[in-house]
Amino acid sequence: MRKDNFKLIKIVGCSIAIGIINGLLGGGGGMLCVPALIKLGKLSTKQAHATAIFAMLPISIVSSIVYSLSVKIDVNTLLLITVGSLFGAFIGTKLLKNFKSIVLDYIFVIVIFVAGFRMLF
Repeated sequence: MRKDNFKLIKIVGCSIAIGIINGLLGGGGGMLCVPALIKLGKLSTKQAHATAIFAMLPISIVSSIVYSLSVKIDVNTLLLITVGSLFGAFIGTKLLKNFKSIVLDYIFVIVIFVAGFRMLF
């Protein structure tokens, strides 16, 4: 098998795993997407974060539709989270250009570690 074909298979495999994680957990595919884009896609940290965010949009739309058909959603909470998250996303996107890649790597690791720790305890 050619090297390019193997890389394509790995990227598609990661993409499927990312979609499964997002659908199963209601989010979190970016935890896999960013490292995959850096390692497999050979993207810079900033490119990987930006690409992952963009990739999460259609993934989240599909997951949202499936969830809305099978789970009762608290619309009031949804609206509050949406407004706050949109505001936060705007700020975070503007801040991205001000950070060095290594700083983003550390922030990413800390956020994932803290989230995992909080879920366990």
